[in-house]
Amino acid sequence: MLWLPRKPTAGGAGRIFTVAWHVKRAWRLCGGEEAKKLIGAILFDDKAAFKCYESNDLVKYNNWIVAGRRHLTLIEYDVQPILKNYHVVDVKFTKSKIIELLIVDPFDINFVKRIIDIAEIINQSQSAYFAYEIDALTDRYELNIYVLQIIPRTIDFSRDGRWVETYVKLSKQVCDKIREVFGSAEIRLGYGGSCA
Repeated sequence: MLWLPRKPTAGGAGRIFTVAWHVKRAWRLCGGEEAKKLIGAILFDDKAAFKCYESNDLVKYNNWIVAGRRHLTLIEYDVQPILKNYHVVDVKFTKSKIIELLIVDPFDINFVKRIIDIAEIINQSQSAYFAYEIDALTDRYELNIYVLQIIPRTIDFSRDGRWVETYVKLSKQVCDKIREVFGSAEIRLGYGGSCA
């Protein structure tokens, strides 16, 4: 019998399904805003306050960070405060490593942005819910939603735009946005899902 090695999975090093992250859950980009907030603060040691990342492969869209392509290269920096009499007077960025990631399945960035438009309505209108991540799978996209006191749920979108399946109770405002963005797509109700 011929033995073949297993194909790498998303659990393997550097392979992911996620194509978009809400800024509260994403890699912190080195835009300088976080660093500027440190200046003037009082700290008792000068250890790295946080890590941030630079990448030409990520795109900001509304409150989301979206992968611009399947192969992502991120440069990680330690942001170290420079202290004078316990006050932060400046910050120093030190390159710590380079991270290479590969998104397993191809994805359409414009389709992902349409899903983000729905996620933004969820995050604005349903206080017990928080849409935080979008995964690209072989046959569908999944919008991951944290539901207060319940395990995370999803809204699934077929890649061809024919159907949307919700495992979350959605408000009329969110359902109307799904209808607006995806037009004639069939809205299916999964376990625990409803659409007003």
